[in-house]
Order: sequence, then C-alpha cells, then structure tokens
Amino acid sequence: MSKLVTTLFISLSLLFPLWTSAQTIAPVLQVAVSPTTPGPGQEVTLSLSSSAADLNRSTISWTQSGRVVSSGRGVKTFRFSAGPLGSATTITALVRTIDGKQLRGETVIRPAEVDFLWEADTYTPPFYRGKALASPGSTVRVTAVPHFVLGNGTRLASSELVFTWSKDRTVLGNLSGYGRDVVELTMPSGFRPVDVMVEVSSLQNSFSVKKEMRLVPHDSRVLLYERHPLLGVLYNKALPGVIDLETEETTLRAEPLYFSLNDVRLGKISFVWSLNGRMVPGGERSGEITLRQEGSQQSASVAQISLVVENAARALQATTAEFLVNFGSEEKI
Repeated sequence: MSKLVTTLFISLSLLFPLWTSAQTIAPVLQVAVSPTTPGPGQEVTLSLSSSAADLNRSTISWTQSGRVVSSGRGVKTFRFSAGPLGSATTITALVRTIDGKQLRGETVIRPAEVDFLWEADTYTPPFYRGKALASPGSTVRVTAVPHFVLGNGTRLASSELVFTWSKDRTVLGNLSGYGRDVVELTMPSGFRPVDVMVEVSSLQNSFSVKKEMRLVPHDSRVLLYERHPLLGVLYNKALPGVIDLETEETTLRAEPLYFSLNDVRLGKISFVWSLNGRMVPGGERSGEITLRQEGSQQSASVAQISLVVENAARALQATTAEFLVNFGSEEKI
C-alpha cells in the first residue's frame, strides 16, 4: 500500500505544484522543448532532466500521440518534426528508474507562426520603386501577423491574442498587451541597429510563439531629376552622376531619400548648391537649380555641381552628392 501511494504521489507531482509553507517543490521530471515555440514542420528536440532520478541508468520510452516511437536506457532526448498549423502533437516520456520507480512527463506541441510587416516613416519620391528605409531618428511601424490555427481550422484573430514587445531585450510594457499587434519605434540617433522581438500568446497560453528581427538604419541619400517645362518633374528616371545638358536651359530637382517624412512636409530640409566650388543662392528650400548654357552650344565645357542636404530637426539625416554637367557637345570626329 505504501509503494502504491508513493508512485501516485510522484505522478501527480508532474501535473500540480506541491506547496509547503516555506517553498514550492519543483517537479521531479522536467521536459525541455527546443525551440520553445516551434513552427510548422520544424524539427523539435525534447530533453529530459530530473533531480530525483539517474536518467542515464533509467529505461525511457517516448510516446508520440499514443504510439511508442523511441525507447531504451538513457534515451533522454527525442526529436521529431512538428505538424502543420492547426495540429496538436502530444509527446509523453515514461521513465522507469533502476530501482523500479516510474516517472512521467508530457507536453503538447501546437505549431504557430508570426510574420513581421514594417514600414519606415521616411520620404521617397513619387514612383520610386524601392522601399522606404529607416534612417537615424526616423520612426518605424512594426506589425506582427500571427498564424494561430485551431484544430477545426479556425484562425485566432490578433484581437484575441496577447502581444509582448521588446526592444534590444528590454520589454516595452506600455506598448504591449491584449490585441496590441502594432508598435511604433524611434530609431536611435546613431547608426546602431535595433533588435525587435515579439512574443504572441493566446489567452489560455495553449499557443505561444516568438519572433525577432533587426532594423538597420541607412544613410540618407539624394536623387536628382529633370524638371520638364511641359511635363513637370520626370520622376520615371533619376539622373546619373554625369549629366548632359541638351537644351539651352534645364532645371534640376533634388529629392531627399530616407529623410523623415513629416520633416520633409514641414519644409525642414535644406538644400545648398555649389557650382564649381561657389555657392548658388536661391535653392535652399525648393531643392531646385536651373542651369543655362552661355554662348555657343558647340563650345563644350564641364562643370561640377555639389549639393548638401540636411534635416534641421535630425542632425544625422544629412547627405552630400556631386554631379558633373556637360555643357554643349564636343565635336565628334
């Protein structure tokens, strides 16, 4: 009778913590899962540890969904591939120690996924084909898109889940919570990358998943376009580093790339043009310069245009660029 009571006591201790007036007694058999939040089809490793039994000398059987899939003396680890979204795999470890005691540990693996969508609040010119990238001091909006599927195929909505956001390993408690699947972050003033992590879990904690991403700040840039007298700014093609001036008068427009969008709209971006080392007045706010050919077009000459673009609100959002302009055309032989 005493042996039966002891065995029952050990089995129940795996399911319920045992409370005493002084401390909590940990379960005698622990099952560690790696990765802790597996995705669908991902290899999962389960490892056993115990403070009450010598597992190296024990006979261990692993059961997957009711079927014994691995057994032997000292088999403390078990690997398998997680099922698809919506599946639940029950893994049970049965341990028989060398002195005849029996221990039992069980875990349920429910694969889940979460995707990141992010957008930087920085400026790109019209019809620009690339993505607006983060720059020092800019704001980035990150959205977590979880994929939690129940056994009947029902997907849990973000409004039913708990989101815990972290930035550089620090939990953002004021930005985390129930249904809070979006976070807005400010990039540091330097060029240091930012590590963003989110942990998403269901209310009953039956689903849980973590994901991490790194946001890397980029240098601000400037692109140059031609303003056509009838068609306006030709945003379909940025000008190269060497510009051939084919008409008597040409207006060039500078567009600040990856500068904070709100600062661009508020006119906080300054443009300083120089032609052959001499500052050209009048283009500080509009970001445009007009070039005119003097004398005969058959007389070819080359000029160097320098441009400094700065954001008065964010010191590290600044860039410089240089262009060569060919006036006229050289006589072809």
